[in-house]
Amino acid sequence: MAKASEEYLTEAAEEQNLRSYVVEQLKECEVCLTQVAARIPESIEIAKMLCQQLRHENRSQKEIEDFCKPLYQRSLQLKDHMAMFSFKEVLTMDISCNDLEWRDDGSSLLGTGAFASVYRGKLKLREEEQPVALKVWKEQVNAANASALLAETSALR
Repeated sequence: MAKASEEYLTEAAEEQNLRSYVVEQLKECEVCLTQVAARIPESIEIAKMLCQQLRHENRSQKEIEDFCKPLYQRSLQLKDHMAMFSFKEVLTMDISCNDLEWRDDGSSLLGTGAFASVYRGKLKLREEEQPVALKVWKEQVNAANASALLAETSALR
């Protein structure tokens, strides 16, 4: 199965196959980003109105927190969905399967945690091999864990 996956990804990564796919995906991204951009002025006006309302607020801190908690939870969900959008639509593969060598077995295992395992591998770039640690997530990336994955990726860079 690993060999078949590697062959498929290698073929899919060829420029002529990849170009048409990327162009089509970018069209969808453009539509989405155009819709987001169109909502920015409205969001700014809503934020201004909220600031005005807060200046005249007379509820207690607890009442405000209780009122805002569902909105805050929803904003976290939207953030997670945007992170997932980043994975699905924006990020590109920097390393091909041919450049990375590792084994999904105990001999290469460096460590394991609640969400991922880390394996020893080799990265082959420009005729040179470099030892690397490869983190393999146990779960498929989804809206619930995409934000955490992006945050960890940013921290490691």
